[in-house]
Order: sequence, then C-alpha cells, then structure tokens
Amino acid sequence: MGDLLNTALQTIFDSLPGFPQAEYREWIAANAPDSREMSGLSRALERLVDPPQLEVLLASGADITGLLATLDSLSRQVWPNFTISIGCAPCDLLDLQRLIDALAITQPSIRLVPIDAPAGEVLAFDRALLEAARGDYIAFLAPADIVPVQATAEIVLALSRLPETVVIFTDEDWIDAHGLRSRPRFKHGWDFDAQLGFDLMGRFSPMLRTAALAAGGLPRQAGLAAHYALHCRLAEMAGPSRIVHIPSILRHAARQRVTSAELAGAYTASARAVAQEAARRWEGVNVVVRAAPLATWFNRIEWPLPDPAPLVSILLPTRDRPELLETSALGVLEKTDYPAIELLILDNGSVEPETTALFDRLARDPRVRVLPMPGPFNYAKLNNDAAAVARGEILVLLNNDVEMIGVDWLREMVSLAVRPEIGCVGAKLLYSDHRIQHAGINMAARTGCAHVGRLCRHTESGDMGLLAVTRTHSAVTGACLAIRAEVFAEIGGLDEVAFQVGYNDVDMCLRARDHGYRSVCSPFATLFHLESISRSAQEDAPKRAREHAEIGRILGRWREVFLDDPHQNPNTLLTWDGTPRLVESRRLQEWDELR
Repeated sequence: MGDLLNTALQTIFDSLPGFPQAEYREWIAANAPDSREMSGLSRALERLVDPPQLEVLLASGADITGLLATLDSLSRQVWPNFTISIGCAPCDLLDLQRLIDALAITQPSIRLVPIDAPAGEVLAFDRALLEAARGDYIAFLAPADIVPVQATAEIVLALSRLPETVVIFTDEDWIDAHGLRSRPRFKHGWDFDAQLGFDLMGRFSPMLRTAALAAGGLPRQAGLAAHYALHCRLAEMAGPSRIVHIPSILRHAARQRVTSAELAGAYTASARAVAQEAARRWEGVNVVVRAAPLATWFNRIEWPLPDPAPLVSILLPTRDRPELLETSALGVLEKTDYPAIELLILDNGSVEPETTALFDRLARDPRVRVLPMPGPFNYAKLNNDAAAVARGEILVLLNNDVEMIGVDWLREMVSLAVRPEIGCVGAKLLYSDHRIQHAGINMAARTGCAHVGRLCRHTESGDMGLLAVTRTHSAVTGACLAIRAEVFAEIGGLDEVAFQVGYNDVDMCLRARDHGYRSVCSPFATLFHLESISRSAQEDAPKRAREHAEIGRILGRWREVFLDDPHQNPNTLLTWDGTPRLVESRRLQEWDELR
C-alpha cells in the first residue's frame, strides 16, 4: 500500500473542509507554467555553482505500474542532475533492471538497492534506503506519487540560495489513476506547534542526509508514524531558521484506499509518536496528547502548568457599562478554574453610580484592585500603566466585553505563555451567535489584518483542520491576550503613541517576533467577544481620522509582513469574512526574475 500514515492523511483531509474542486481546477489552469516561465527557471539553473546533490528514495513493491508512473515523472524534470535509489527485494533486482532499461529511462541516474525485507514492509525498505543513501539531501517518495516537472529545480534552487537548510517542505495535493488532481494542501510557514498537531512537512520533504541520520533515522518504536517522528526530531535539531517552506505544489500524492481499522492504527501511531517525542524532548514535563475535539485525527497537546501556578494579573480597562464589566469580572472571579489571579480594573473615567457601586462590590474580593486612570481613552497607555503595578508573572489583556464560556480558558493560555519561546497567546473568540470572531490574525497588503476563521461556525475545523489545533500566527488580538510580564517589559509594552486605540496588539506581537518570540492562538481557550460593543461607533471625523492614521502606521511599520506573512500561504488569501480563497501563484514570477 505504501506509506499508510500518509494514505490515512489523505482520507482524513477528504473529510475536512477544503477548496471546491471547480475552483481548484481553475487555479491549476491559471498557474500552469508557460514557456517564458520555464525559460526563466532554466536560466536560473544554469547559473548554479556546485549545487547540492539530491537523491530521491523509492521503495518498490507490488505496484509496478505506480512505480513506473513515478519514475516517468522524475525523468521529465527540468533539473535532471539528481539520483533515484530504488529499494527492491534481491529476487526482483534483475527483472526491475530489465524493465527500467526497456523503458529507456536514462535521466536522472537510477540506482537499485537490494534490500532483504518482506515486500510489504515499506518502512524497512525506507530505513535501508536512508542508510544506503549517498546524496547531500534525500527525499522520500511513494510509488504512484507524481512530481511536476519543476519539482527538483525548485528544491535545488532553494538549497543553493539557503545552504544552511536542513529540511524543506512543500505544498501538495492528491491525484487519482486518471490524473485528476484534488484536495490541495497549501501549507503555511514552519510552525512547531502545528507540527505537533499533524505532520506539516509531509512525505516529500528533502532533508540533509547527515542530519536525518544524526536524528536517529526512522525510529522503529514510532511504528507507522516513523516519518512523522523523524520530521519532529529533525525540526528540533535544525531550529526554525533552517527549515524552509516552498509554497509550491511539488508532489501529487497517489490516492489509495484505507480501511477504518488502518485509519485508527495510523492515528494511534501518530499520537504515540508525538507523545514519545515530547517525553524525550521535555524530560520530566508531563505533556499529554489527546485527540483534537474538532478533528479527532489531529493531536491536541496539553502543556502542564508550573507548580506552583504563576500569579496572573488580568488587566481589564473599562469606562462605565457596568452590565458588561460585571459579566466579564465575575467570569474571571467565579467561572475561571485557575488558582492564582489578581484582577486589575482600569477605570478610565467612569461616572455612573451603578459603576461605582459595582466597583465597591468587586473590591471586596481581595483579588481585585480598582485603579483610577482618568483621561482620554488610550488603550495602550492604560495597559502599560497597569502592567507597571501588576504583581503577576503573567499579564492577560482582557476587554470588558469578553464573556467566559468554559472554566479552563486561563489554564490553557498560561500553559502556553510560560513556554520560553512563546511571546503572545491568543484565544478563540466567538460572536454571541457562536460564529468565530478571532482565531489568530493573518496579514496581507490587500486585506490588512484579517481574523482567521472569522464568521465560521465554532464547530468548524477549518481548511485542512487548521482551526482544530494550536497554531502560530503573526499576531493575535489583545481582546484576550496572555504574555509573560518579563517579555512585555523586554519589548517595551504597547506603543501608546503610534497606536493609542487600534493595532497596538498587532504591533506588539510583531515586536515580540523580532525579539525571537512566537505568537500562538489556541482553539482550546474559547470565550465570547462582543467586539468593542463598549466603545462608541467610529462615526465622527476625529475618530475616523485617528483610525485611518493607525492603519497607515501599521501598514508602514510592518510592510514586509503585509507583503509576505510567513503564516499565510501566498497561493491563498484570507478574505474579510475569514474565508481563504485561491490566488495566482508568485512562484512563476520569481523564476522569471531569476533570468
């Protein structure tokens, strides 16, 4: 059958939302390379000096027809200077050599590797092929997989540009026996948390051979998920700067049938592999792996809280609207299962008697402090001033129009915020009608700051399951945001001059990124957000002018992110309503520019 886990992945993705087939067909037609673009690619290849040696590893088996289809696609590559190593049983060696000779597949060079293992033991073949490989970089393929003519060229060009690369991963789709392509998997840039949720890399991921061997190769204890486990270990060794994503579909995976029992076995192997890797990497840390509720074939990673749990200072700005404040404050104090909280209510000039009375009632709780902060509304300054007097190790920015749903939202956010590589942690926020308001923020020049998943039902798993697992984003909203106090201080807090009301959260996330921290959003911390109901409508001229000025400043300050958000695939665009749509690929333009 080939790689069962990969085949199971195709079956899983078939059950998830994706791009309509008609839309994808149109995209394929519009993005097929033309002669000008291929000429640009060829000229770029001619300029390469001492390019790395690529070796493609294929395990033969009963599917000779599929194997020959794969070899045929490899023989048509624009860059032919690579090797194919085919693992085969010793008894099949002569017949396979005659077959290849009869088909006159002369480029690239083909090496047959005799392997003494049962024909159905694909992983045994893959392990032996890896151990016998000679290329600088190796890439696994399964029989019947097809690669487009530019695949090896794009890989070698990327490796030549970025010689420190340890592993490359690419986009992919599926192809049937009639050549019909479907279910594109347009991936975002490298994301360690997404990798723990599912195998972001995928089967055709060229990797530095010496690094793959140093990482232990394909671990036997991982069973069916051996490739997944290797990818996780390799990512740990490499670090994010040496993992490269090529946003181009360079593999058409063969569609296969898989039984429900095989599917369950594949998931069990995947979860076990992640748990084993977590136990190995974080020795003594009790990381729990469960099925993600919205997509049960993906992994939910539960990170433990430190013992004792760190004090969390929740910063809650308000100006009157006592009915909103009461709901939010009591949600923190009475409906949140977290042992160490202080609630700082930032009073920005409330005047209503009902609000004063509410302050008095709330202040009877020793965990509550009401901080008078009069003056013009400046969200960034309010939070900066409060952070300066907060006692907690963790700060949580919280709008007064947020309402708690479950009791464990803060435990989830803090468990992520305490990780040393994490800067800002966002929550999944819902409108009152249970549609998603926020599940992370992606950035694009055409759409500005777009909320991931916006207007989707809260039960939707999202395109390729991306709403079902914790993910890295360029930014998350400050309506409910957790950050370590030391990180907040290190990056200078919120910019209270340039972004007094809007976009200060996005700006802070991006400054945290420049300090080496990632922003993540967890779908397992879910709250209602009425989205600025407590602020007056932006109708008068001064407010509109301020908002336009802040938009201009965020676009100007972070222009490179809006032009190329690493967490947004350039083949897709996140629309205002949160729906991804397909757009023209940039890859072909890049080839032309390389001439």
